[in-house]
Amino acid sequence: FKSVHKAVTTFNEMDLPLHVLINNAGIMMGQRKTTQGVGSTKLELTMTCNHLGHFLLTHLLLPKLNSTENGRLIIVTSSTYILAANGIDLQDLNCEKRNYTMFSQYAQSKLANILMGKELVRQQNQGFESNVKDSKKLYPISVYMVHPGLVRTDVVRNMPWYLRYPNMIFSFVLVILQKTPEAGAYTNVYCATSDDAQQYNGEYLSNSQVFKTNEFANDVEAGKELWRLSEQMVGIKK
Repeated sequence: FKSVHKAVTTFNEMDLPLHVLINNAGIMMGQRKTTQGVGSTKLELTMTCNHLGHFLLTHLLLPKLNSTENGRLIIVTSSTYILAANGIDLQDLNCEKRNYTMFSQYAQSKLANILMGKELVRQQNQGFESNVKDSKKLYPISVYMVHPGLVRTDVVRNMPWYLRYPNMIFSFVLVILQKTPEAGAYTNVYCATSDDAQQYNGEYLSNSQVFKTNEFANDVEAGKELWRLSEQMVGIKK
């Protein structure tokens, strides 16, 4: 998490306002790998990159966003969250007990994205109902969870060879089905800039349209617990 702290420190030194934050970084790992966590802890890389890094970055920059009227947070997730068929595994976010597969852990991280966004909206609504806006000149932000669609990117580079090579061989067919990166970013830009998007605070969108999320993504208690666990894992002290 040192790179996240360093990036935030660098940005804060610029003394600039922050109007929009887009959490877009993401990976898919063919094998379970770990990265350095807080202290001597080791954290599973997919969950760390796709969720925990975003969680920490958002936490550190939230005061900036709240200081800007009409601040917005876009969390790039994926429709593959539905592959987390039993919901978020709060007992094993680090995937130490479960059998690791690329798509199952990726789905867990993408479900975490949605739960994080919905919990942040709940917290923002609860906080600003207490007149925080008037007393501290702060403003609630709008939060959007965005599925960009099937986009042609280099995300396949960490896939097993038996998935990576067919992707390369049949790229001439896939290119017809896949969006360009520019097209994949369209809904992000819509949520970041459109006045019309303000009505969709807390929603899950794709192709600039709202879609319903399943019961696991709408689990308020799971969202609260995920938030608590995420704070512990990234070293946020209350």
